[in-house]
Amino acid sequence: MRHDWKAKWIWVDLPEYTPNVYVEARKVIAVDAPVVKASLRISANQEYKLYVNGTELGRGPSPSDNQWKYYDTYDATEYLTEGENCLAILAYNFGSRDIVTGQRQGPGGFIAQLDVDAGSETRTYVTDETWQCRRSPRGVPEVSRMHMWSGFKEIYMAEREDGWERLEYDTGGDSAWRNAKVVAEAEQPDSAWPRLIPREIPFLRREPVLPASYVRIEENFGRLEGAERLLEGGAQDADGRGAGGNA
Repeated sequence: MRHDWKAKWIWVDLPEYTPNVYVEARKVIAVDAPVVKASLRISANQEYKLYVNGTELGRGPSPSDNQWKYYDTYDATEYLTEGENCLAILAYNFGSRDIVTGQRQGPGGFIAQLDVDAGSETRTYVTDETWQCRRSPRGVPEVSRMHMWSGFKEIYMAEREDGWERLEYDTGGDSAWRNAKVVAEAEQPDSAWPRLIPREIPFLRREPVLPASYVRIEENFGRLEGAERLLEGGAQDADGRGAGGNA
């Protein structure tokens, strides 16, 4: 079932079956007319997080067989402005065939298409080789697995955040950013993902839950700066710990 896909599956230029890969990709687009309606479709193998002008729109897709790959659709109207806009995607690929369940298989790739109704015409913006990509400097690649039934541990280096998902970010001085590699056309019969189908279940509900206190911080487990800001209410006791002190 075709849905007028013009976008391409893209990825960073790495050998196939490179394990535990987080990829950041971005594209600045020019919308030269007022936005009446904007719809953005996206899928990935295996996970994505989507941003428009620095705002997170969502994450997905639903787990599925690669032969019948689910995609998600977002209403991006309120996130776009007339002029320059930034589309940004963080994508993840497990990258290993060594898992007991046989899940999370296939090469890395993601695909996205933004269709903008500008009144008199529809403008389409797609993932292709003009996107800028890099392997994320925040996702630590060489980590262990608890067992062969599951994926890798996730270690996120928050101090390396650099605003890559925002419009004002400049990739020019960073050699890690390269043009994306096209890995397949949309709904290409002989590709890893020959079919794209709409999501069939609701998105997961997300609710932020803040800790009430923290017990201790040990250097060998990483670093936690400004811990009090993470606590519910942001309060501290006399010792400088979060409300509740040693729990």
